[in-house]
Amino acid sequence: TRPGFFNTEEPMIHSSFPSFTHRILVFFVLVFTMAGCASKSGTRVSTDSAALQSIKSIQLSVTSAEPFSIRKSDNNTGANVGAAFGLVGVLIGAGIDSARTSSTSSTLEGSVSLHLKEFDGRMAFATKVQNALLQSKRFDRVDQQATGSTSGASDGHFMLNMEDWGLRSCVGGASPDHMQVAVHIDGKLIARTDKRTLWERDELYLDPICRRFEEFRDQTGLLTERLNQSLESLSGVLVNRVLYP
Repeated sequence: TRPGFFNTEEPMIHSSFPSFTHRILVFFVLVFTMAGCASKSGTRVSTDSAALQSIKSIQLSVTSAEPFSIRKSDNNTGANVGAAFGLVGVLIGAGIDSARTSSTSSTLEGSVSLHLKEFDGRMAFATKVQNALLQSKRFDRVDQQATGSTSGASDGHFMLNMEDWGLRSCVGGASPDHMQVAVHIDGKLIARTDKRTLWERDELYLDPICRRFEEFRDQTGLLTERLNQSLESLSGVLVNRVLYP
């Protein structure tokens, strides 16, 4: 998205059936614990391709529900669940990590604050999404709402909210000190004429590059490089999901 969130230590003499049952119970506890997050993951409204043909101009608005944050897991629950149950496990594990902030997170954030002094995540993401939409050659005009350049009525409104973004302990990582950029986006495309939702998705992007936190802290430019690359990749992913369902 790390030993002891749930105590899975077993006695030396233990039958295989209780062990299996124990693991299943742990899994379902995790599922129900994270049901509020996991149930919204993925595409909620698939693209209406016919209606999309009439969308030639877009008004883009990007908001950020939370500032940059660092969340270091205290255990390896997310990684274990991911390894055992594939993508669903990874999403659940990542959700657990996202929902839990360690007592040292504010200290960690402070230690990298100088690297982010000139970095505006919301604006960087908005610019990258705007460029991805224009480069698709499917739209004549894409205006950022935040810039005020909204002359004329747009055919569609593309709304993206950065629900959560920053550094998280790596999914499947050997240590919670190994971290990756994670960005959680809630997106929606609405037609201007009838206010109908043409596409809606909840997207969790995890940067495939995993580094020790000390590297993000000590290497000038590394954190902003990974943030920019992640936002660039995520922009392309989102635009592709809209255009090619």
